[in-house]
Amino acid sequence: MGLVTIKPEVNSDVLVNPGMGWTTFYSFNGDEININHPEASIAYFRFYWDDLEPEEGQFRWDVIDRLFEMGRQNGQKIALRVSAMDGMEIAAQWREKIFGELGTKVNKDYRVPEWFYKLGPKGAICVDPWVPAAPKMWEPDYGDPLFLEKTENFISAFGGRYDGNVDLDHIDIGTFGRWGEWHVGAVPVPPFCDRKRIVDMYLRAFPSTPLLIPVADREALSYAVSQGAGWRADCLGDLRQDYFNYQVEPPRIWNHMEDYYTQQIIAADAYKAWKKSPIAFESGWEIKYWYDHGWSIDYIFAYALSMHVSIMNNKSLPIPDEWRPEIDDFSKKMGYRLLLKEIVFPDSMQAGQQIEIPMIWENKGVAPCYGGYDLTLRFKAFEGKQTKTASFDNIAVSSLFPGRHDLIGKIQLPSDIAKGNYNLSIALEHRVSKKCDVKLAIKTEEQDGWYSLGSVKIV
Repeated sequence: MGLVTIKPEVNSDVLVNPGMGWTTFYSFNGDEININHPEASIAYFRFYWDDLEPEEGQFRWDVIDRLFEMGRQNGQKIALRVSAMDGMEIAAQWREKIFGELGTKVNKDYRVPEWFYKLGPKGAICVDPWVPAAPKMWEPDYGDPLFLEKTENFISAFGGRYDGNVDLDHIDIGTFGRWGEWHVGAVPVPPFCDRKRIVDMYLRAFPSTPLLIPVADREALSYAVSQGAGWRADCLGDLRQDYFNYQVEPPRIWNHMEDYYTQQIIAADAYKAWKKSPIAFESGWEIKYWYDHGWSIDYIFAYALSMHVSIMNNKSLPIPDEWRPEIDDFSKKMGYRLLLKEIVFPDSMQAGQQIEIPMIWENKGVAPCYGGYDLTLRFKAFEGKQTKTASFDNIAVSSLFPGRHDLIGKIQLPSDIAKGNYNLSIALEHRVSKKCDVKLAIKTEEQDGWYSLGSVKIV
């Protein structure tokens, strides 16, 4: 028996991979709105509660199901947020234009279901402090027992329908606050026991789906992260030097990048959340706004990478051509980028045999691959149709953190594999869907997500 050593050539291209990278917003790859936008593996949609439960206990799951179908057609998984308070976001107009029948045209001053509003829940009218001319919106009292009861019924049904769905990338814990961002506009902040109850609703409903919580509520953030959730921040790039924020204490010149995100993450003990769940950012305004204001994209992206970002939403808005090299460089660093540097395997094996295979892997990204994949070898017969697989039972893909990993992988060959010559290939195989949709940063012959390593003989 001899040994075969393979050192694959490095692939330096931008890789579009599941569970990481750019997201399209209310749209899909190839839509008109995504002209000059990076290709994305995730399509991100936000809905309001009234969109999805127009009558109590009657749900518009067809809306979500159609998005999943469109996502499959475009090679994208779906990320979702459902909230109960309209932030008057302009982006929602894109959803109405492209998916008109999916949403509810806003013709009222509340975004909870009408049947719920008629029950007389507590709440107050919110006037946008930043845009006084914006429409006034009614905001529910998030600690109202009626709100908590009916919301929990909805989230329980939501999770019962979609938790663990292979077409679902992640869910935002978005029920609380304007835009679902966990900051209130017109109602008092309820006690933590009520805010914790909202987080727990999602934890119970979605035990198998990645959950991300916005960072605005420090106590809720800390609790959610302690339970395995990731986090998201929706104003990356804010480097204003002239904004006087009267809402902080004491009022002062303030911006998200220098005065808020780092402090909030550290205070909530959420800095290491990336080791278990994804970190997501959304651009403040948009990337072109940064360009127009002379803000440093290198500094902004370095900041996001230092936070171990996996997911970036630029609201499907165009990227300045002058910054395309920076965009591509960032795309190669956020999330995971798995490189097989070396693998050593015997050139002959026996059915049922246990084999140790030395490997050197490097994750050149800033986060692991979270999505339920197994590192797997495939044996495909040169003659005949037999194909067998064997997964490394001692390697957790999600533990391949940034940096180099010298591993001794252990597999057991199937006992029913026939004698003969086989092509040996390697892939990350999804535990549920069995898809091999993770692109590795190597250049070898590739078919259906499997990367060829060479030939072996079963004796």
